Amino acid sequence: MSVSHVRYRLEGESLAAAKIARDFYDKNARWPADRSAQAAAFMAAHPAEAALLGLNSPVVQAGMCGEYVRAYKTFPALYYAHDENFYLDCPVAHDGRHFKPKDGKRLTAKQSQSAQYQFSAGMGENIAPILHIFPEGVAAPKKARHLSEEVDCNGRALPIDMWATSYVHIYAPDARIRAVKKEFDREFAAFRKAETALVSAVSDIVATLKPQIEKRMEEKGDITHRIRYDDNEGCLLVSFNNKAYLPDHPALEIKDGSGNVLFKVRPNLATAKGRKLAKLFNAVGKKPDLSEKLGLPKAARADFEDIDGKTLLVTQQPLPGYAELREKAWLMRDGQDKDYGIKLPPRPF
Repeated sequence: MSVSHVRYRLEGESLAAAKIARDFYDKNARWPADRSAQAAAFMAAHPAEAALLGLNSPVVQAGMCGEYVRAYKTFPALYYAHDENFYLDCPVAHDGRHFKPKDGKRLTAKQSQSAQYQFSAGMGENIAPILHIFPEGVAAPKKARHLSEEVDCNGRALPIDMWATSYVHIYAPDARIRAVKKEFDREFAAFRKAETALVSAVSDIVATLKPQIEKRMEEKGDITHRIRYDDNEGCLLVSFNNKAYLPDHPALEIKDGSGNVLFKVRPNLATAKGRKLAKLFNAVGKKPDLSEKLGLPKAARADFEDIDGKTLLVTQQPLPGYAELREKAWLMRDGQDKDYGIKLPPRPF
């Protein structure tokens, strides 16, 4: 893969234009979602300076997205860095061309890498550009000799092929997988119904104990609790927002799981009320595991997700005997572009 952009340190006429852009930015600062609108306003107010900064000179970048070429119309991005220099990042087109600012000094790859810390905003993030027009998806060129790995969007380098990874696998369900899904959905619905009934019953018990709990609380104030079923231990976990006391109850066997904040609850089989509650525990049973039903390791995540209006199977490990969806990387990149407000390129399939 080839470099995605070339960086220039601005001098002369382009530097003068950049300073005007910074003043405009300071007077008209907007949130990142409005960057393109802000750039359009600058182009209308200062057309000559906008031209010097390449806002009228977009290029088409292209990169591999799975098995397909994906392309974007992209624009130079203007930065005012910590070293008080102005930099222009110019995207490289699929044919190798890029905008060259007048009087700008092109940085070598080593110089650009050395200057990168001047763009840091902390926590692994970069500063936002002063002027930037969001990329727009376009039809892929028939021939692309220069393939980029990423496109810039408001200071973020978005990999074009970020979803072509070894830990995300997507499949179009066939008859067998659809049958597995139907069985899993039925069993999971039954599990959730039984779990809800159990949690509700224990919640009612905890509600009757609330006066005792509040009386012996170490810290005064409102008390809230949450109850959930732990499939691994076959018990309920009752957690409180602060240190509390869960008193004895004839139906419950209670163990302190974590410093009077988390309690492990099981039925007390020595009492009639506990044996009655045990029926609800036993009805819950083992939580159905989709991975196991598909023949995958238990620890491997598997789920059905709605992607582009289609129900697809997403797994962490390859599914034996099945070929992955060819459009996987493209569809997932579509989802990211939508999140960033980027116009989608037309699909090649």
